[in-house]
Order: sequence, then structure tokens, then C-alpha cells
Amino acid sequence: MRRMEARTARRLAHGTWLGTLAIWIGALILAVATSTAGAIPLVLLGLPMATYGSVGALVARRDPRNPIGWLFSMVALALALWMFGTAYAEVGLVGSSGIGDLPGATAAAWTGVLALVALLPVGLPLFLLIFPDGHHLPRRWRPVAWAISLGGFLLVVGTVGQLWDLDSLVLHPPGWA
Repeated sequence: MRRMEARTARRLAHGTWLGTLAIWIGALILAVATSTAGAIPLVLLGLPMATYGSVGALVARRDPRNPIGWLFSMVALALALWMFGTAYAEVGLVGSSGIGDLPGATAAAWTGVLALVALLPVGLPLFLLIFPDGHHLPRRWRPVAWAISLGGFLLVVGTVGQLWDLDSLVLHPPGWA
């Protein structure tokens, strides 16, 4: 596979960062539209999300071959997707806001839950394996990385078959699961 050009990597890092912030702002708007009390946790969770996204974008922009920057960016994106998916589903499914049913509310909620479950438990162990310089792992540590990845995959598969109770919102497993 061909290496990514530096200019493309910078654009992708900035785009991911801006997209993450836009998704988070969208979640804030939806939370404020329904109840201001729901916006407080989103603001508080937005601070680490913005930190992860900013550090990830800076590292990915500076050295696109360093996976730590991309890993941080993906963790921030997963947090933002979770916040937006939950807020959108609460507005679209619960209907307490008077807006009514929104298209794709269940899909948004499942996207947020799966993004969170897929990346957060896998992100920290992988970060610890490649810290501090982001170089590829020596051979003896590669089975650990594969085990972490397999665990993340199995966690996602197990999540799809579970009933999720998110305070005012209950997500039932899809019919195909």
C-alpha cells in the first residue's frame, strides 16, 4: 500500500478534528433543545473529547506515520458519535421535546453505542503498547495486540445482542442479531 502524502494526512487530520467538534456541537444543540440538564454532562464529556481530538490532530498532522495521533483522533470521534447518537435518539425516539419521530434515531443510537464500545476498550491498551514513539511493536508483543483487537471485535458482537438501557432510552437488539 502506498504511503499517504503529508498534505493529504494534514487535511484528513484537520477534517477529522473539525468533524468531531461539529458532531459534538450538534449533540449539544440537541441536548439543549430537549433539556438544559442534559447538556451539562455533554459539556463535561466534551472537554476530554476535545483534548483527545486536538492532541490527535496535532500528532497526526506533525507525523502522519505515528499511529498515536490517529488513535487519539478515533477515540475522540467515538466519544462524539456516542454523545450525538444518544442525544439524537432521545429526541427522535422518546419524543418528549415535541419534535416528533426523527428518521434514523435507532440507527444513530446504535452507531454511538457501537463506536464507544469498539474504540474505548481497545484504544487505551493499544496506546500503551505503542507509546511513546508510535513505532510498530516487536514480534513478542504482536499476539497481545491481536488479542486486544479480537477482544474489541467480540465486545462489539456481544453488544449488538444486548438490551441497552440508557436512562430515558432503551435500545432493543436488532432483529438480525
